[in-house]
Amino acid sequence: MCIRDSPCTDWPGWKDLTIAIVDQLTRIEGEDVVPSQRIKAKQNFEQLMESLQLFIEQVRIKKKEEEGKEVSEGAYTRENRRKMYLEMGKEREEKERRENPKKFEENEPSPMFLANGEIRQCNEGKYDFLLNEWDDPEMTVFEMKIPKYLNTSLIDVNINPKWVSVRVKGKLTQLRLTEEIAVEKSTTQRSQTTGVLLIKMPKVTPNLILKKQNERMQKEKAQVKPNVIQATNDEETKTAPAPKQSFKDQKVDFDDIPDLE
Repeated sequence: MCIRDSPCTDWPGWKDLTIAIVDQLTRIEGEDVVPSQRIKAKQNFEQLMESLQLFIEQVRIKKKEEEGKEVSEGAYTRENRRKMYLEMGKEREEKERRENPKKFEENEPSPMFLANGEIRQCNEGKYDFLLNEWDDPEMTVFEMKIPKYLNTSLIDVNINPKWVSVRVKGKLTQLRLTEEIAVEKSTTQRSQTTGVLLIKMPKVTPNLILKKQNERMQKEKAQVKPNVIQATNDEETKTAPAPKQSFKDQKVDFDDIPDLE
């Protein structure tokens, strides 16, 4: 799609609004429309429409002034703009309520605790996750695969010394921890390329048994590798065939040759 030199390009938000409205659009002004650009444009749709209405009003006032026509007092004041935005927002909300009433129904968040007061373990959003408490004696790691285009503002993380919970668009994923963790030292990160949520939680008391086990396994690995290499070399030496001698290199003992009759 190419609309250069068109009057609509005088408004700076024309490209984002076009991307937000036309879902089939793949290229605009010679550039590819990437998914993140489309998502951002749709998220800013309401602000773009308000900006467009304001721009139209400015153009009308300017045109009247150029034609010498009288412009009503207060036609472009802050109070009038505010009133116009409130009316537009109210009309838009009423329309959405009529078309999609379920969207405005208030849903209470799912409970985090059972009736007996214990933590409820669940995965309401059916997201793939991994809780690793045994690879590192000093760290508990929780990973959760979240759609990469999902806005981070829709993710709520709650870390407790004995459990961890993540709400994604209101859907709760919650797990109990076998070892107590230090909440104040925990970190939360999210990959910009994959969308994966990574929570690292240091343990209050390192697992000494696991630590000694890991150290022993590392020592065994370090000892096994040289022995394997040495055994392999010995086998190659034992099974190596003797070099072949050519006929010229062979020595002949003439005493062993019988006399001719």
